[in-house]
This record gives sequence, structure tokens and C-alpha cells, in this order.
Amino acid sequence: ELPVEGVLRTDEQGNFSLPVVLAAPVGAQPVWHRDAYYYKVNVTAVGDNGETQTATVNVRVGSKPTQLSMQFADVIFKEQFPALRFNLVNMMGTEVSDTVDWCLKDAQEVTLAAGRVAANQAYLPLDGNAEGGDAYKIPVNFNALPDNFYNLEVRTKEGAEARHKFLLLSQRSAQLPAAGPTFLMQKLTSSTASEAQVIVGTTLPDVYLYKDVVSSTGKLLSSECMHLSDELCTLHLTYDTTYGVGATVHLAALVAGEL
Repeated sequence: ELPVEGVLRTDEQGNFSLPVVLAAPVGAQPVWHRDAYYYKVNVTAVGDNGETQTATVNVRVGSKPTQLSMQFADVIFKEQFPALRFNLVNMMGTEVSDTVDWCLKDAQEVTLAAGRVAANQAYLPLDGNAEGGDAYKIPVNFNALPDNFYNLEVRTKEGAEARHKFLLLSQRSAQLPAAGPTFLMQKLTSSTASEAQVIVGTTLPDVYLYKDVVSSTGKLLSSECMHLSDELCTLHLTYDTTYGVGATVHLAALVAGEL
């Protein structure tokens, strides 16, 4: 606790301000964006007539005026590339209008593309469809890039920065990249509720994939075992009237003797 006392006078609207210096607690770890701390400030004001008023406010305190983050998945498919959004907020979580410098690098840290955009807007690559027109696109053709890991780095002139590593794949790929994960299971976005697609792959030579379809009442409707060997495949799951109100698909893989 850091008690602060003083005598203040309100303005014509009855407002007053009291500066408080908050330091990082000894031994505490930042909890918000790895750079900020939460504080609860309790204020007690006593008027000239002896009337007492109390208030509590939660504040965030950090070493930088703003925080930068990205909404981005760990696995991205070229055919369903999501919009990029660089979120820039102040310590109270309010969006800040500013520009963001971004940089795309390959697995060897070689810069492939870079640029500057406005924060808190959605952007699509050159080969994507953006409702906002060309002003909401970034000059990267992800369809032309090979399947691999990539790093997206963003920063502001005030020093806020973020970095995200993601795996770029094509739904038509037959194999995972050599540097890819030993096992991958990723559901694709579907435009209909009656169909689903799941991409499953491995870089290992001997993996068994088990698929069980269970009804909403808990009845096992079907069971299947697949053998995968250093390959990438797509499972097409379609609703059947025998499922009733719906069904749950359970997928499990036996990798190197472990389920």
C-alpha cells in the first residue's frame, strides 16, 4: 500500500485529481501483456463539512504508455487466411490511434516484407478479399510462400512490440514441412453446420489415427482407424440423419506408442 494524503479543492464541476506514484511490487511478475501490473486504488475524501465519500478504481501500471498485441492463430491455411489485426491500447485498455510497423520473416529470420499500417484495423494479404478496398490490404502474397514457419513482428515508435510465430500451410499440401510439428490436428472453418473438415498430419513414419462418432445420447455410431506415414490428409465429416440432433467426433492419435 502507498498511502497518499493531501488537501485539494474541486473545480466547478466538483472534480479533483490526486497524483499517485505507483511502483512495481517487489517480487511480483507483470500479469497484463507481460509488462503491466494491476492496482486497486481506494480513495477516501473528507469535505469541509465532515462528509466522507469513498471510491475504488482499478488501474494498470506499466513501463510503457501503450501495449501492442496481435490476433493471430498458430496454424494458418493459405485458403482461409484470416484478417490481421494489430491491437494497440493504453494502460486502461482503451484503443489508441497510431501507426504500427510490421515485418514478416521466414524461419531463418530473413525479412520477406515490411510496412507501416494504422493500428486497430483489419488487414488482408494481397490475395485476400477485403471489404474496405486496397487501403485495408498488406503487400504480402501468402499463396506464393512455401509451407513453413514464419514470424510476424510489429512495433510502434514508442517501443511497444509483439512477435508471433505461425505455421503456414496449404489445404492441398501432401506433407508437413520438415521443420513442422511431429503431429498436427486442425479444424477448418466451414460455411455450413452440416459439414466439417479436419486437417491431420505427421512427420513421423508410423502413426495411427482413431476416429469415433458418438451420438448426442452417447451411442457409438462408427469407429475407424487410419494409418499415417509422414503425410498430411483431410478428414471430411458430414452430418447423417442417423445422428439425430447431432454427434460428436472424437479423434485420437497413437504417436510413438503414446496416445
